[in-house]
Amino acid sequence: MARLTPEEAFRRYWADFCECDWDRIDNDACGEGVDLTDVWEEAGLIFLRSVDEDDLDDVFAAERGIEPGGNVWDLTDAGRAALKKSEGGEAAALVNGEGGE
Repeated sequence: MARLTPEEAFRRYWADFCECDWDRIDNDACGEGVDLTDVWEEAGLIFLRSVDEDDLDDVFAAERGIEPGGNVWDLTDAGRAALKKSEGGEAAALVNGEGGE
Protein backbone atom coordinates (compact mmCIF):
# COMPACT_ATOMS: atom_id res chain seq x y z
CA MET A 1 0.00 0.00 0.00
CA ALA A 2 1.22 3.51 -0.79
CA ARG A 3 1.93 5.74 2.14
CA LEU A 4 -0.90 7.99 3.18
CA THR A 5 -0.69 11.55 4.41
CA PRO A 6 -1.60 11.96 8.08
CA GLU A 7 -4.99 13.41 7.10
CA GLU A 8 -5.72 10.58 4.64
CA ALA A 9 -4.84 7.94 7.23
CA PHE A 10 -6.88 9.81 9.83
CA ARG A 11 -9.99 9.92 7.66
CA ARG A 12 -9.57 6.25 6.73
CA TYR A 13 -8.85 4.82 10.20
CA TRP A 14 -10.26 7.16 12.89
CA ALA A 15 -13.63 5.37 13.15
CA ASP A 16 -11.89 1.98 13.43
CA PHE A 17 -9.53 3.46 16.03
CA CYS A 18 -12.49 4.73 18.08
CA GLU A 19 -14.15 1.31 17.90
CA CYS A 20 -10.90 -0.50 18.82
CA ASP A 21 -11.18 -2.43 15.56
CA TRP A 22 -7.42 -3.01 15.32
CA ASP A 23 -7.64 -5.60 12.50
CA ARG A 24 -8.97 -2.94 10.12
CA ILE A 25 -6.13 -0.47 10.75
CA ASP A 26 -2.93 -0.47 8.68
CA ASN A 27 -0.45 0.67 11.32
CA ASP A 28 2.18 1.28 8.64
CA ALA A 29 -0.11 3.55 6.58
CA CYS A 30 2.17 6.57 7.11
CA GLY A 31 5.42 4.62 7.12
CA GLU A 32 6.80 1.42 8.53
CA GLY A 33 6.89 1.44 12.31
CA VAL A 34 5.20 4.86 12.52
CA ASP A 35 2.64 5.20 15.32
CA LEU A 36 -0.52 6.70 13.82
CA THR A 37 -1.45 8.51 17.02
CA ASP A 38 1.96 10.23 17.00
CA VAL A 39 1.46 11.23 13.35
CA TRP A 40 -2.08 12.47 13.97
CA GLU A 41 -1.05 14.41 17.07
CA GLU A 42 1.90 16.03 15.27
CA ALA A 43 -0.46 16.98 12.42
CA GLY A 44 -2.76 18.71 14.93
CA LEU A 45 -5.68 16.34 14.32
CA ILE A 46 -5.96 14.86 17.84
CA PHE A 47 -4.78 15.59 21.37
CA LEU A 48 -4.53 13.60 24.58
CA ARG A 49 -6.72 14.71 27.48
CA SER A 50 -7.76 13.45 30.88
CA VAL A 51 -10.78 11.16 31.19
CA ASP A 52 -13.89 13.01 32.37
CA GLU A 53 -17.29 11.91 33.65
CA ASP A 54 -18.83 11.91 30.15
CA ASP A 55 -16.17 9.42 29.00
CA LEU A 56 -16.95 7.14 31.93
CA ASP A 57 -20.69 7.24 31.14
CA ASP A 58 -20.04 5.48 27.81
CA VAL A 59 -21.41 1.93 28.07
CA PHE A 60 -18.23 0.61 26.41
CA ALA A 61 -15.79 2.65 28.53
CA ALA A 62 -14.39 -0.31 30.45
CA GLU A 63 -14.15 -2.42 27.30
CA ARG A 64 -12.13 0.35 25.65
CA GLY A 65 -9.86 0.74 28.65
CA ILE A 66 -11.27 4.11 29.68
CA GLU A 67 -10.99 4.50 33.44
CA PRO A 68 -10.74 7.24 36.07
CA GLY A 69 -7.34 8.90 36.10
CA GLY A 70 -6.60 7.81 32.54
CA ASN A 71 -6.33 9.66 29.25
CA VAL A 72 -8.22 9.55 25.95
CA TRP A 73 -7.55 10.87 22.48
CA ASP A 74 -9.88 13.64 21.35
CA LEU A 75 -10.38 15.59 18.13
CA THR A 76 -9.04 19.07 17.53
CA ASP A 77 -10.95 21.51 15.34
CA ALA A 78 -8.62 20.49 12.49
CA GLY A 79 -9.44 16.83 13.16
CA ARG A 80 -13.17 17.53 13.02
CA ALA A 81 -12.71 19.45 9.76
CA ALA A 82 -10.69 16.59 8.26
CA LEU A 83 -13.41 14.06 9.08
CA LYS A 84 -16.12 16.31 7.69
CA LYS A 85 -14.26 16.23 4.35
CA SER A 86 -14.94 12.50 4.15
CA GLU A 87 -17.97 11.22 2.31
CA GLY A 88 -20.18 10.91 5.40
CA GLY A 89 -20.27 7.44 6.88
CA GLU A 90 -19.10 6.37 10.30
CA ALA A 91 -16.24 8.86 10.64
CA ALA A 92 -18.59 11.77 10.00
CA ALA A 93 -21.10 10.32 12.48
CA LEU A 94 -18.39 10.35 15.15
CA VAL A 95 -17.81 14.06 14.52
CA ASN A 96 -21.52 14.73 14.84
CA GLY A 97 -21.71 12.96 18.20
CA GLU A 98 -23.59 9.93 16.92
CA GLY A 99 -21.24 7.32 18.32
CA GLY A 100 -17.71 6.36 19.27
CA GLU A 101 -15.35 8.01 21.71
